[in-house]
Amino acid sequence: MLRVGLTGGIGSGKTTIGKAFAALGVKVYNCDAEAHRLTDSDPAIVGGLTALFGQDTYVDGRLDRKRLASIIFGDREAMAAVNAIVHPAVRSHFAAWADRQEASGERWVLCETAILFESGMDKLMDKVIVASLPVETRIERAMARDAASREQIAARIRAQADTDVAAGRADFVVSPDDRHFILPQIIEIDKLLKNK
Repeated sequence: MLRVGLTGGIGSGKTTIGKAFAALGVKVYNCDAEAHRLTDSDPAIVGGLTALFGQDTYVDGRLDRKRLASIIFGDREAMAAVNAIVHPAVRSHFAAWADRQEASGERWVLCETAILFESGMDKLMDKVIVASLPVETRIERAMARDAASREQIAARIRAQADTDVAAGRADFVVSPDDRHFILPQIIEIDKLLKNK
């Protein structure tokens, strides 16, 4: 079974692409959603974050995300410490999930994450798909979706990995813009991957 990573920066259409693959029957692992769930339930994450930032990091058994964000915002060392706890747990969880999908007969699965290369998830993948759009298009889309200012979105884009660099490491690049309908691109990739 092929394990395929899907990545792209904010506003790139990554989630829409993931949903299109899911509509074709592809099993999709969403790293953001799973990391969110694991930070509340995985004993290694809970123990690690509590050891780093204190017992009040969790309130009623749930991570106080606002508190954690206020601690790590602008603090690269704290962010690196959190990533060193969370990323290995998500990688391990994905690997076990993928093994279950393979055992059930899936031909390929998709792992959707904005930080495929930064988190080390790329090392678990056989192929990589990158969602790629011009920066201005991404800013406009993210502003509309998140009700955020241009400056806020631009800052988030600057903080993420360079999409052009990621595209250079991709097996497939999908451009979900007004000139390129994504469904034909998705169907073609699905066909290629099923026949590998």
